[in-house]
Amino acid sequence: MNDRLSEFGHTFQIKSISCLMTKPNFIEQIIDILDESHYDNDSLKWIVKQCKEYFVGYKKPITLDVFKVKINDVDNDILKTTILENLKEIFRYFEAPDLDFVQDKALDFFKNQTLKNAILESVDIMESKGDYDIIKRLVDDALN
Repeated sequence: MNDRLSEFGHTFQIKSISCLMTKPNFIEQIIDILDESHYDNDSLKWIVKQCKEYFVGYKKPITLDVFKVKINDVDNDILKTTILENLKEIFRYFEAPDLDFVQDKALDFFKNQTLKNAILESVDIMESKGDYDIIKRLVDDALN
């Protein structure tokens, strides 16, 4: 099991974001467990955060046109340049033949991370409070 998304490689991360932008069912399925902190760099984290926020607000995947507007809010020129480079790369993979595979692996990764975090949090709760109802709820939520 991979503990870090970076272990899948940069291209995998780029393709996973392509899935977020082109596969409405995928982002709907993963939105609750998608955590941008698992991505390699600040520009990918920013892009994933925008994908999440847009989907939560509009119930549709974000478009490149929306990114054109949102990129203007980025003050750091280096970050802005890196975001633009990554968006170009993301766009190039919109039609990649292996996006279904990437989607499945990304979903498995985030499910496993959610379960792992619930288990680690459960250990802390067990040691401090011993409240099994909270632990059961945490694990049930992670499994669902």
